[in-house]
Amino acid sequence: MWGIKCAKNPYYYDMVDHPLKDATIEDLESYPWPDPNDQARYDGLREDAKNPRKGTDHAIVADAIFGGLFKCAWWLRGFEKFNVDMYKRSDFTELLLEKISKLYVGFYSRYSDAVGDYIQMVELGDDLGAQTGPIISPAMFRKYLKPRYKKLYDMIHSKTRAKIFHHTCGSVYPFIKDLIEVGVDVLNPIQPLVAMMDIGRIKLGFGDTLSLHGGIDIQRALPYGTREDVIAEVKRVIRLAAPNGGYIIAGAHNIQADTPAENIYAMFETAKTCGVYPIKA
Repeated sequence: MWGIKCAKNPYYYDMVDHPLKDATIEDLESYPWPDPNDQARYDGLREDAKNPRKGTDHAIVADAIFGGLFKCAWWLRGFEKFNVDMYKRSDFTELLLEKISKLYVGFYSRYSDAVGDYIQMVELGDDLGAQTGPIISPAMFRKYLKPRYKKLYDMIHSKTRAKIFHHTCGSVYPFIKDLIEVGVDVLNPIQPLVAMMDIGRIKLGFGDTLSLHGGIDIQRALPYGTREDVIAEVKRVIRLAAPNGGYIIAGAHNIQADTPAENIYAMFETAKTCGVYPIKA
């Protein structure tokens, strides 16, 4: 719906063309943006949320749009170009992000109106980190993204009792306090092999105000470790993250296709055995 072109590789879709790669400010005004008020987007949503609510005590998680404000901007513009824009074309960057954020507020407002009283969590996300550190500087984050996150997350909290689940890959420790301030309740995926993302440190520093989701290494232990390695990893993370509640155990991102089935089984069996209170890990 954004005009972005993708091609399928064996397991994912890769973006192969960015429709605003050569855009001017005038082009942003005339671009055919998606319509958050198109009723067809919301038909049947309420029943979809209401029916499982009757038959389960599991949380119902809502996800209206794939990707977040930052990712949507560079998907439309191109990763390198948008990162240069933030430094060299502030007016263009502000207008592009304002267009996107208004659409997100519109989508999630209508979505919340439809399902807000049946859901327990709203899943959003924006990849802000890489393996060795943040993708963008804290200054750029606070200038361009933080106020827009705040507006969006405040609106969702005003219309629902749901918790805000925020996915952000990679090394994002410098942003955690900011994310709490904009209304994030649950942080995902807490990748243990990237810089600064030790789950024990995060739990100690922010565990009184932030729930943690993820944390089980999917880069080394799950795909390449032995069954014993996986069991040890799961127990280690539970010991660090579970005390006093606030931890939802999961892989530190999607479990990849090269992961042996027996290791996935070992992860969940260990979680079932050790991840109940009182903690036995």
